[in-house]
Amino acid sequence: MSVSAPLPAPASPAAPAATGPVVEVLLDDDDLRIELHRLQPASDTVALTFDPIMWRMDMRPFGVDFLLKSGVDTIAVRKKREHFYQVLPRERLQALVAPVLQRYRRRLAYGSSLGAYAVLYYCAHGYDMVISSSPRVSVHPEHGIPHWQRQVRFLHERFGAQPPATSPAVVFYDPKDVQDQRFVEHEVQPSWPHAQYVRIPYAGHPSNQFLAEIGYITVCIRALIQGQPLPPLDRRAKGRSGMYHQVLAHACLDRGKLRWALALGERAMQLSPYLDLGRRTLAEIHLARGELDACQAHLDWFLDRHPQDGPGLAALQALQRRRSAAPQAGGTGAPGTPAERSDSAADALALADAAAARRANAPWQRLLRRTRAWLTTSADGSPTLAQRLHRRWHAAAPEGRGGVTRDDVAWAYRQFLGRPPESDAAIAGHLRSSSQRALVQSFLDSAEYQRRQQRAAGAAATPGSTVRKGAYRRDGPVVLVLGNCQAPGVASVIAASCGVAEVVPLTSLNLSEDAQRAQLRAQAARADVWLVNPASKIAREVFAEGARSGAQLLSVPALHFNAFHPDVCYAQHRGRQQLTNQHYNSAIVAWAYGQGLPAEQAAALFHGDTYRALGYLDAWHTAVNGLRKSFAASDLAPDFDTWLLRVQRLGCFMHTPNHPHLAAVALLARMAARRAGIEVLDEPAPGELVDGLASTVWPVYPEIAQALALDTGSLTWKFVTRNDYLRGADAYVRHAYAAYRAQEIAPADLEIRWADTTALDRVLRERAGLPPR
Repeated sequence: MSVSAPLPAPASPAAPAATGPVVEVLLDDDDLRIELHRLQPASDTVALTFDPIMWRMDMRPFGVDFLLKSGVDTIAVRKKREHFYQVLPRERLQALVAPVLQRYRRRLAYGSSLGAYAVLYYCAHGYDMVISSSPRVSVHPEHGIPHWQRQVRFLHERFGAQPPATSPAVVFYDPKDVQDQRFVEHEVQPSWPHAQYVRIPYAGHPSNQFLAEIGYITVCIRALIQGQPLPPLDRRAKGRSGMYHQVLAHACLDRGKLRWALALGERAMQLSPYLDLGRRTLAEIHLARGELDACQAHLDWFLDRHPQDGPGLAALQALQRRRSAAPQAGGTGAPGTPAERSDSAADALALADAAAARRANAPWQRLLRRTRAWLTTSADGSPTLAQRLHRRWHAAAPEGRGGVTRDDVAWAYRQFLGRPPESDAAIAGHLRSSSQRALVQSFLDSAEYQRRQQRAAGAAATPGSTVRKGAYRRDGPVVLVLGNCQAPGVASVIAASCGVAEVVPLTSLNLSEDAQRAQLRAQAARADVWLVNPASKIAREVFAEGARSGAQLLSVPALHFNAFHPDVCYAQHRGRQQLTNQHYNSAIVAWAYGQGLPAEQAAALFHGDTYRALGYLDAWHTAVNGLRKSFAASDLAPDFDTWLLRVQRLGCFMHTPNHPHLAAVALLARMAARRAGIEVLDEPAPGELVDGLASTVWPVYPEIAQALALDTGSLTWKFVTRNDYLRGADAYVRHAYAAYRAQEIAPADLEIRWADTTALDRVLRERAGLPPR
């Protein structure tokens, strides 16, 4: 099974009516549960949705919160086990939902991956719009995956056997994904000849992750819900999509271009540090390069989160074979030793195993079985056919000193700059690159590529929008923004609302000190304004060494404020010193799990008296003083009172203690621009920029909200990028307990990362009825 990136939900689900949406159960048997989520008063529009593959019943139904926020009632079809809806005939579903559909003026269907297949299979007639993103059914006899084909029998009719569909439809898919391309173009299109097919090369599967990262998916779905035309898709923003770079890295790995693959894979993780697929891709790349320790590190991280992932387990088996074969391979596969141009059978086996894990269709499986046979037939040490093919595939005849060819250069121009090379002299210059990786990095660091990113960030944040005159003045400064996860938000605000020539965001996440220095030195000679964290010694060192004449360095504070979420903490495995997969934890729940309390008793601790005893209701002044010290250590110290007064008017201005709302970041960024003497233009229009820090929205507990004079509080945990919404303390506690157990963290091994947990332990032991220590 491959891991599918979930559909990102909107930044904030709709606030329901006073009594909340009504849930009616239409069916609840051993295989399925079908629910109607109905607004009050009911909408005149309803959407039929299906959960994707491996979607658990303890998760919110796919898309329901997004659709309710958009004013659409939702019929959610859910699986209690993974049967790919093969147990549900069309006639039975029609009989169940037809009485409900008759109540509505407008009827929609919406799904992703397996759910996208289901809406095409069940909703061919009688719907006003069918929205299908990367349709796939892994038990299909021709376009499926052997792992699932062996477990679940395909019982549905093939698409070609049904009359042509009459429902209007939009189908998104990546034509570079072989499984999706063949299924859509050979199976779906003959039965849906009038559908609108949106091909998105290198978007990956499912395409929602890429579309969300370029700011398109929410606007698109809402337009289709409202019966409006499909908004134009501007792919120029692809440069800021981690998913896009991850898919390119996979493509380079498949073609044996390991240097390119590594550069693109690392870029993907810089853009999307929490992209799980990026970790698996880097593991496969390091395996193919012979860097076994690096492969192990990425695989351990990935398999902790996805222990049943087929490609990940295949890579682990290949890694174990490589480690056991390393002494016989003359050291070419030793841990940490680059083996990019090794011709050993072990390297070829690793690449074949990685390809087998990704290529699931039958012809590829047969080819790869034959390849493995070739790799094991040579006993005399002479090159086998497979070894010669691997050498030819993996090390094409070099034209430049680093093995860079003219085709490589032409590809890089098209991929990163969107145009052909301007001259033979330009090609010749790039042929002198020391390696393919260096070639890719030179394009990623080029001024033209950075300008394309900045233009795309403004033009594509809202599809179809235009860049305001003056937003990208050529006579303005080049601004370098260096920091943590807040840096891209600061950069996007300055790019969209200040008179600058270019803004370059650089984050230090997952980078060594040497890598940070190299990153800064590459930009030092061209940046006019440096916006850096006050604690960044490296930035100050590089600025002193190599900044251009007249450049200025301005320190901008990182925003950390926990008064809204004083219960949030980090936790880790005591022995491994490894953070939990979901980095944000409730201190109350982590403590309860560590004491072995049942989930029901832990949920009962979410009470106003507990919060008061822990000091949660009095955290405001401490948090303000901490933030004031952060500003005082920066060049924005005079602006603190103004900044705080304005953000207080927003209500809760933090998603989590270290992830502020975009509005708070925007105010900080524009203050920094003024301090730097940059021309500040109109503020970004509402919805123009994407809030990249809203991946997790921690609730403000109701009693804390009341103490802070907020309008309302909540006990809904929102994991937006996973489309996972946990309503109520009971649901969150069960989720957290299950996550700890899935990571093999025993209660005695869970450690809360606070400086002093004495008060927490004392208060909670008393509240839980445990004896004092």
